[in-house]
Amino acid sequence: MRIATMFAVSCAISAVIAVHPADAQSTPAAPSAHQAPANTVAPAIAEQAETLLKQMSAYVGSAEQFTFHAEVAFDHVVPSGQKLQFSAAEEVALQRPGDVYVEWSSDLGDRQFWYDGKSVTLYDPATSFYASDAAPPDIDAMLDNVVQKVGFSPPLSDLLYSDPYLSCTATSSSVCISASPM
Repeated sequence: MRIATMFAVSCAISAVIAVHPADAQSTPAAPSAHQAPANTVAPAIAEQAETLLKQMSAYVGSAEQFTFHAEVAFDHVVPSGQKLQFSAAEEVALQRPGDVYVEWSSDLGDRQFWYDGKSVTLYDPATSFYASDAAPPDIDAMLDNVVQKVGFSPPLSDLLYSDPYLSCTATSSSVCISASPM
């Protein structure tokens, strides 16, 4: 069942990316995954992709705990307009209502992010950068808070919300359809 679910997630994300290839290459930070800016239009999603996305969302959103591994490729556009492609691997572990751990290893460096229901912490082992701050007691509120407060969201964080469908379709620059480097 887990393999079928992950296949459905992969198909849904691939279908959404196929509908909006330009969005998949941009990585702007959204103001909040649950609050679309007034002047944006929700992305057009193919009917079959939307059905798969809703099914995946219901399954993942209702899970009390899960883990996943993601292989991510992303582009960085340099000032000359040339695109450089990088890759990353992400390990995620979630246990509701308030535990998340994300480990990001990429061509550009490594990061660790964790949340224990009381605080969020970000660590960069290469530079010994470490930051921690108080956070709301549930994952959805914490993710919204981190995005609003510091403009940061862990890559693929839309999948961590209790309603991934809402989070993926709330804005046209959703993290669900474009993984941004941590």
